[in-house]
Amino acid sequence: MRPCPKRTRRYVWKLWEGLGYYSRVRSLHKAAKIVCAQYGGALPADYDALLGLPGIGDYTAGAIASIAFGLPQPAVDGNVLRVAARLTADETPITDLKYKKLIARRLSDLIPHDRPGDFNQALMELGATVCLPHGAPACGACPVRHLCAALEDGTASLLPKRAPKKPRRIEEHTVLLVRADALVGLSQRPETGLLAGLWELPALAGHLTPSEVRQALAARGWQVDNLFSLRPAKHIFTHVEWHMTGYYVELSGRPEELQFVTLAALRANYALPSAFRPFLSVIEEEI
Repeated sequence: MRPCPKRTRRYVWKLWEGLGYYSRVRSLHKAAKIVCAQYGGALPADYDALLGLPGIGDYTAGAIASIAFGLPQPAVDGNVLRVAARLTADETPITDLKYKKLIARRLSDLIPHDRPGDFNQALMELGATVCLPHGAPACGACPVRHLCAALEDGTASLLPKRAPKKPRRIEEHTVLLVRADALVGLSQRPETGLLAGLWELPALAGHLTPSEVRQALAARGWQVDNLFSLRPAKHIFTHVEWHMTGYYVELSGRPEELQFVTLAALRANYALPSAFRPFLSVIEEEI
């Protein structure tokens, strides 16, 4: 068995750059190190062991266990929940965790032990290609339409039910593209919370005017040579929406709280969330 290659967190994050959901790559990296250290570089053929790896929940553990190792474990994703809700005409919101656990228990009793992976993939494919979301199921093409309670009572297009989504929280930020000695200044986010641990363009809270930005930076001891407005931008996360004002800032000296990097290093080594891409457009030719 070949040894697992060593990869630094920054290297792995750079490979993931632009894909979003950075908590997933953090978990993926942690899980890979555990698999190498405890399982010789191969995923364990055990549901509970899979469930114990960072970033692997019930669905992923069930999918790996059934498809890769032939273990009779259900894999309940959104497609499967939608199929189940329509087959049983159940109006319980499929976003309810108790409902998901109920469907997993029911499928555990039904899943064939000789072909569990095929069974799970068939259910997922049925939801992805026939029992479609947004009120548009292709019932005429469904191989199990004779079993569907929602089709029988005419509610297939009304199911599944979902709990109402909470509105996104709006946050206002002033993003700074900081340059000093032809280098770019970066800051690192805290190790917890949104975009935890990632590098970013430094930012100030609120939508600040040029004079307010100069005052805020002067209070930090930064010496601003030039400051230019950039086009504003918006970025949507799952639960938060950023409304961003931007400025290009040229400094005399390099503040110690920032990490200054060359354009080549920025391109090759530092993963920046896609929220900051609009503000990098002014130096795209240099990068």
